[in-house]
Amino acid sequence: MNKYQKILKFARPHQKYIYGSLFFNLLYSVFQIASLGTILPVLGMLFGTIEAKKYSHPPVYSGKILDFFSYIKEYANYYVQTLVTDYGALKVLAWLCVGTAFMFLLRNLFRYLGSFLLINYRVGVTKDLRGAMYRKILSLPVSFFTESRKGDLMSRMSNDVGEVEGNILGSLVELINAPFMLISTLVTLFFLSTEMTLFSLLVLPVM
Repeated sequence: MNKYQKILKFARPHQKYIYGSLFFNLLYSVFQIASLGTILPVLGMLFGTIEAKKYSHPPVYSGKILDFFSYIKEYANYYVQTLVTDYGALKVLAWLCVGTAFMFLLRNLFRYLGSFLLINYRVGVTKDLRGAMYRKILSLPVSFFTESRKGDLMSRMSNDVGEVEGNILGSLVELINAPFMLISTLVTLFFLSTEMTLFSLLVLPVM
């Protein structure tokens, strides 16, 4: 554990990249859900699943937690149908297409920024680690190099630092990205179908 703490000591000066990546990954998850919320009405209008008679009145929330996502979806369809009645289907469809494209653009932009900051984090930590090893070698007496194998030093400066970057820092990056991906995926599945998502979560441990 002490070795890991020594390695993570080099990560402290670069914590700003971690916080920035967390922020952009959070925005990525939000806009991923929002992009789904804009594309579903577009598909509903194209394939005729949004019926005017069905959404002539606003839906009523039952107060149950399981009905929350269904209520959001039904209210979105009702709102789209209201816009269709006021402005026409073609104009509303154009608005939704532009909004969907804008949501996907922002989603991918935030994902890129989050990944960009994580790369800066990994490169910064690796640079500081190599610099510390280089300064340590320069401080060693000349007699050390006559008694030690040169290949072992080169291996530590290249292969060992590469292992730290690939394994420890790589795992840390995945630890940051995975929760946001998991939460956004679960919210999307519940938004599509609460019953099927719960059924899948119950059957998955058995499989």
